[in-house]
Amino acid sequence: MQLSLTKSLSFSLDEHISLWRTRRETLVWLVILMIQNGTVSLWRLAGYVDTRAQTLSVHRRLERFFKYGRPHLPRLIT
Repeated sequence: MQLSLTKSLSFSLDEHISLWRTRRETLVWLVILMIQNGTVSLWRLAGYVDTRAQTLSVHRRLERFFKYGRPHLPRLIT
């Protein structure tokens, strides 16, 4: 379920947020997991990602998402 939801949301965001595919996927992971688990702790969220990667690897991916720049978001307020 999480995989299909991740892909659907990532595809939907493609035309709205300028990010590489893997960074969009990471953003979707973060949003879904924060809503489902009610926490913003990257260590806790990393354990819930539906992937074959180890928790430490997922945690590093989440950290890199914040470390290397912000996404270009469209201006919502005029």
